[in-house]
Amino acid sequence: MHLVAIGGSDAGISAALRARERDPSTEVTVVVADSYPNFSICGIPYYVSGEIPHWRDLAHRTSADLEAAGLTLRLDTTATGIDVASRRLAVRGADGRVETIGYDALVVGTGAVSVRPPITGLTGPDALGPDDGVHLLHSMGDTFAVMKTITETAPRTAVVVGAGYIGLEMAEGLTARGLAVTQIEALPEVLPTVDPELGALVQAELLGHGVDVLTWTTVQQIARASGGRSRLTVHATGPDGMAVTRSADLVLVVVGVRPDTGLAAAAGARLGFKGAVVVDDGMRTNLPGVFAAGDCVVTHHRLLGRTWLPLGTTAHKQGRVAGENALGGNRRFAGSLGTQVVKVFDVVAARTGLREHEALAAGRGWTPVTSAATPDDHKAYYPGATPIDVRVTGDDSTGLLLGAQLVGRRGAEISKRVDTLRRRPVQPDDRRPGQRPGPLLHPAAGLAVGRRSDGHPDLGSRPPAPRPARRPRHRTGPRRRIPMTASSPTTQRPTVLFVCVKNDGKSQMAAGLMNRAAGDTVTVTSAGTQPGSAVNGLSAQSLQELGIDITGEVPRALTPEMVAAATIVVTLGRGATVDPVPGPRFETWDTDEPSERGIDGIERMRLIRDDIARHVDELAARITGADHPTGG
Repeated sequence: MHLVAIGGSDAGISAALRARERDPSTEVTVVVADSYPNFSICGIPYYVSGEIPHWRDLAHRTSADLEAAGLTLRLDTTATGIDVASRRLAVRGADGRVETIGYDALVVGTGAVSVRPPITGLTGPDALGPDDGVHLLHSMGDTFAVMKTITETAPRTAVVVGAGYIGLEMAEGLTARGLAVTQIEALPEVLPTVDPELGALVQAELLGHGVDVLTWTTVQQIARASGGRSRLTVHATGPDGMAVTRSADLVLVVVGVRPDTGLAAAAGARLGFKGAVVVDDGMRTNLPGVFAAGDCVVTHHRLLGRTWLPLGTTAHKQGRVAGENALGGNRRFAGSLGTQVVKVFDVVAARTGLREHEALAAGRGWTPVTSAATPDDHKAYYPGATPIDVRVTGDDSTGLLLGAQLVGRRGAEISKRVDTLRRRPVQPDDRRPGQRPGPLLHPAAGLAVGRRSDGHPDLGSRPPAPRPARRPRHRTGPRRRIPMTASSPTTQRPTVLFVCVKNDGKSQMAAGLMNRAAGDTVTVTSAGTQPGSAVNGLSAQSLQELGIDITGEVPRALTPEMVAAATIVVTLGRGATVDPVPGPRFETWDTDEPSERGIDGIERMRLIRDDIARHVDELAARITGADHPTGG
């Protein structure tokens, strides 16, 4: 089996790695147009600011890491054509040599390219470019060009055209470099992906750090300066048609991206929303043997259906689905809710789901209402409390949670708070027969938007969160029920104790998965012989992807009393953590250790999580006599 992945960013690399995880005998080739596979484009502003000292630190994995995982990298190689009938990919190397590569399955992850708006001086044969101090920004090559301008010309002033995520982060990064920055946005507020009331808070943060912000302003021309100390002049039209002019040594144009689909379209791939490649939820295109993922494909949105929403986390998940299905699997991409987070100086803004006008435009028959509140990030009596501006939107008639937006200070854990709101919203059909469409419920957060006496939404009530639905998982082979010990009669709930040696988070992962699998039929606890002071961060992150939050857990040291009180004691990892005692009370799970295959970081923890989940499902079935899958 030979899998070829086109693209060295999130989708292509994730597909390639997933294929090798599923079948290490698979031959996997990744065709990368530049020399920088698996680099974080989102981290570029922090390299420009100097917070990330070296560009190599932007690599999620080095080329050596990827090759050690079994990938064959074809760097500085451009894919030029797909012969679907013969299953061959035409490529052109850095030396101009053209050849073809045969494949059994192909994953297209060509991503997106920067939008070049119709600004005079930015288009046409005489367009200004990096040598003139005018830049787009979407690749490592673009990054090096920006840094060359900074280091060789020592600019004093900059104009950033666009105030979306990258534009805002670059305004901060250039300010940190000591440049005087002007930010120009055509829309009424910066960060137009949140409501104007929240965008105004971000704008205030920019102004507070010396950024000159111009909204309702459209750039018309970028020209070489005719005199003075600055290299460039930016001509724009402001509110009421008034002329606006700014001088700058560096101009950065970041007004968005579009899907890069020329290669797939030429091969016959069907295009959909905004020209993105149409795929099903298994990331299959209409071309036989061809899958696609990432910013070049349509996004299956859980509330909107098909749309286009280019996000790195989405591309990563889509890539893993494509890589597995390319080997004959049947995984599905569960969909996105468009969760996004950005830091601007000391303010963090986040959103998930839909805003009120987006819900209206969807044409789904919703009657959206939005409730706003400004709670403190912790109890006001404790020093250091800061406000969080929260806006929650839901359907007034059915009780469906549609979306949420948050803006708060950097230390208020805004990204983690929005994570609790991004699980699958409760659908109207999920309500019990006869249940009235009252609060807007959300299973992960336990959040309710109730109704005040005046009929408006109220953020005050917090009912118990519903338990997530359980999906059946087929198994083969006999199961044995867990015998109860004398100290745990069958009239009581059994207690399961998970134990691990070091603070790798395995025991806490198992406890979280068992709580989800068996619910209130079992009492679950975890401990370690060398517990850390806090939950392992990667363990917590891997479980949050399944909607399980263990961030508030406190690691506990193993004691003889805990072992004596447990109905079942499970040791996780390589090597025993408790003395083996004969009988059904003690088990050892020899869990997967991906680091032995060169897989580290969050990818390693996801594989460990999935392996533990399989063990947990089997144990839960023996305890309860039913299947309770934990994985997603």
